[in-house]
Amino acid sequence: FIINTLIPNSLFLSHELQSRLLKLFDMGCNLDYSSFTNNSTAISKICITNLFTLCRYKPKEEIVKESEALHLTNSNQIEEFVAIKIKIAKMSTPILIRRCRDMMRKFLDDEIKSGAMPLSRTRLEEIKFVLDNIRTLDVYPDFLELSKKKENNELCVMDVVAQSKKAHLFFLHPILAEFITTKETDIKMIIRDIFKLISTQMGIKDIDLYS
Repeated sequence: FIINTLIPNSLFLSHELQSRLLKLFDMGCNLDYSSFTNNSTAISKICITNLFTLCRYKPKEEIVKESEALHLTNSNQIEEFVAIKIKIAKMSTPILIRRCRDMMRKFLDDEIKSGAMPLSRTRLEEIKFVLDNIRTLDVYPDFLELSKKKENNELCVMDVVAQSKKAHLFFLHPILAEFITTKETDIKMIIRDIFKLISTQMGIKDIDLYS
């Protein structure tokens, strides 16, 4: 209801109220923490999944098609619907990044505390779910709207990075790098794929230095 009806129809709500709606998902990620499984009724999994859904980039044409379900026919109403969907996606992305960072930090800390003992299968499935979704996620470029906040026109690395649909990977790079210490091979493979994506976004590729 929140993601399909309340949020899309929240165009005329204040920014504060819109933020509170989004924070419901963030708060829900802390619920049923010990029961994060493939069970679709786990509240925490529903909330983190919905955050990924809200943040995901969609072409304008796809959003316009979604408006048909709400029986919007007026061109102004459709444009407003598209605007709020993109606005909510950009508002949700920093929330998702912080949530994912917190979940990854907790996993790494708990793995260190566990010593030689492996973490539970539930914990492993949780972090793999998060990392897989981070890997496949495309976000709206410049979701922080850094270009509007700059006092001058000088470009820096973050200005370039922010224009990528994979910008979230750069913001999460420091914590992702810490997964080099994990004992779990499956997780290392996901991290490897994420770093390959980062390299691709930076235009870095294998070069034969002797050719």
